[in-house]
Amino acid sequence: MDWQQAKDKTIRYWRELRASIDGKDKVELLRDINAVNDLCDKAKAEAQGDWGRCHFCIAYDQFGGCTGVSLKMSECVVDDDRETLKALIDGFIENLEVLKVPLEDSTH
Repeated sequence: MDWQQAKDKTIRYWRELRASIDGKDKVELLRDINAVNDLCDKAKAEAQGDWGRCHFCIAYDQFGGCTGVSLKMSECVVDDDRETLKALIDGFIENLEVLKVPLEDSTH
C-alpha cells in the first residue's frame, strides 16, 4: 500500500464512521475513534520496526497527527456530545483531504 491508498482508505473509514455516529453506542464509538487506520499501518511499514510509528506518518508531519483530535473526540463520546464529535470528525476529514502524499513512495 502506498501513501495515496492509505490516505484514501483512511478518509473512507472516517466518512463511514461520521455517517454512523448516531447508531453507535459509546463503547463502539470509542473503539472506532481510536482504531488503527491505514495511515497508521503505512507509517508502521515506513518505520521498519523503529519505535514511534507516528513520527513516520505524513499526517503527523503535516498537521500533528491524530492523537490530539482522537482524545478530544473520545472526550465528546464520554460527555455524550455527538454534535461536537461530528464537527471534530468533519475537521479531521478536511485535514485528511488536503494531506499531501509523497510523489514517489519511499518503499519502491
